[in-house]
Amino acid sequence: VDEFSQLNLDYRIAIVAFGDLTVPGDRIEATNFITNIEIIKKSLKRIPRYGGGGNEGESSLEALLKAIKLEYRSTAVKVIILITDEPAIQRELTATTLIETLTKNEFLTFVISPAIQYFKDMAIKNGGKWYQISATTDFSDLLDMFKEVAKKVTVVVRDVYKIGNGKVSTYLQLKDPSKD
Repeated sequence: VDEFSQLNLDYRIAIVAFGDLTVPGDRIEATNFITNIEIIKKSLKRIPRYGGGGNEGESSLEALLKAIKLEYRSTAVKVIILITDEPAIQRELTATTLIETLTKNEFLTFVISPAIQYFKDMAIKNGGKWYQISATTDFSDLLDMFKEVAKKVTVVVRDVYKIGNGKVSTYLQLKDPSKD
């Protein structure tokens, strides 16, 4: 958040927390868009911690859909950063469908997840970058990864404005972000 705030952009940040919707009590919650860095930091510290149940998977796709449906300014470069340590539960909503929705709606997408191909595709096909997380990821490694993600997001958003004139699709036509 500190890295991003130094960009001198007219940013707003919303936080979407999720668990496993197949587990009673787990749900998806979203904050309103926030512009105050200190409030954003407090909101991040207060993200609900859901149990997730004993099954494998989380409702990350439904959480992304909720994020997509937030009310954005028409001129905003929209960025999603998904952080999950589980595969996505896929029933009615599939990763393929969600990747297409992110692309159609021009969301730059960065993903921190286990090494699962659809998470990698989600980031690469939408101008972002994929970062691996696993059960053995060390906390200090996570902090370094978050700093790297923040720096990369700021660079890509700047490039979307400069190279793509604020349009993700134009940026992707003119520059291949997977080569960075």
